[in-house]
Order: sequence, then C-alpha cells, then structure tokens
Amino acid sequence: MANGRLFQLSVLVGTLFVVALGFGVGGAIEGYGLGVLLTLVFMALWIPATMLAKATLPASAMPHVEGTQPTAAARQGSFDRLARVLRLSQPHTAAQDLARFRRGAGLHLLVQFEGGARPAPGFLLLGPDGQGGAQLTYRRISGKSQPLAGPVALVWEQVAPPVTRRYTDVITVRGAQSELRLRINAMDLELLSGALGVEAVTA
Repeated sequence: MANGRLFQLSVLVGTLFVVALGFGVGGAIEGYGLGVLLTLVFMALWIPATMLAKATLPASAMPHVEGTQPTAAARQGSFDRLARVLRLSQPHTAAQDLARFRRGAGLHLLVQFEGGARPAPGFLLLGPDGQGGAQLTYRRISGKSQPLAGPVALVWEQVAPPVTRRYTDVITVRGAQSELRLRINAMDLELLSGALGVEAVTA
C-alpha cells in the first residue's frame, strides 16, 4: 500500500515541478503568456510519460484499494499495450493474478453493479481467508465494503456483443444471503472462478 502511495506522491511532486518549470522558464524569457504556453507543452509531455511509467510498474507499486492490488484486467489500456510493444513490461494475465492470490495477495476487480437506473462502478475485493479459500467483499466507488458470505456461486449470462470493451460479461454472484448482478471483464471472471474454485454456470 505504501508503494502505491509513493507512486501517487511522485506523480504529484513531478507535476508541481513541471508547472513551476514552465512558468519559471517562460516568465524569465518572455513573461506570463510564454509561461502558460510552456507549462501546457511540458504537461502534454509529462502526462503521457507518467502513464507509460505507470504501465511498467509491478502491481504491488500501483495505487491500492483497501490494501488490495489491481488485476490484469485493469492493465489492458493503451499505455499498457504501448509498454509491451516497447518491451518495457510483460503481458498481464489472469493466471498471474491467481498465482499472486494464492501467495496471499489481496486483489480488487473493477466491476459495474447492475440494478439501479444505470450501472454503478465499484469493486469486488478478493482476498485469502487464511484457510486456503477466498473471502469476497464488494463496494461501490463511494460506498463502504460489505462482505459476501459463502458459499458463492457464479451465474454467467450470454451477452453478444460484449457489454463494453472493458466489461465484457454479465454475471450474478450468489452468496448465502445476498446476490450481486455485475458487469465484469472476462479476465477477472476467469480469476474469480479460479480463486473461488467454482465454475460459472450459464443462466
């Protein structure tokens, strides 16, 4: 968790330095107008650089959610693909996520909760239960974590074409006392199934 905050702090300090540099150099040469222009130019270079740097980091150094690490599904964006093309990072897979989980790492899965007027973004938090199994909690972006008591079953709904590029599948996660209908990425669904030790059945 400290590593994730260290990255965020580094980006913040770097951004302040870039802004100060732009205004300082521009102001010394020409005045306020050039300072604004140079700051915009420097920021246009700095932001992609930080995104590319983020794509090269290990999951343990990424920003965390309640102490959990991001999954491979969250690392399939444009800069992640660019980092792999430039050979700055390796492909991220659900199998790697499952291996990290089995070594004791907690993971957060990006999902959208169905059931309201519109899908609500949030997380499934997946962690070891200390007895060789998995414990599952869920939370909306602005809400509090709530446990989902097991045993847990997964019901997959056939959706064609995929819901969105990021959320490719729709599933229902059924616990002992409650259930959640979610939009989820196929890689996270593979991870979730492996960690819980259950196959997703078709509705």
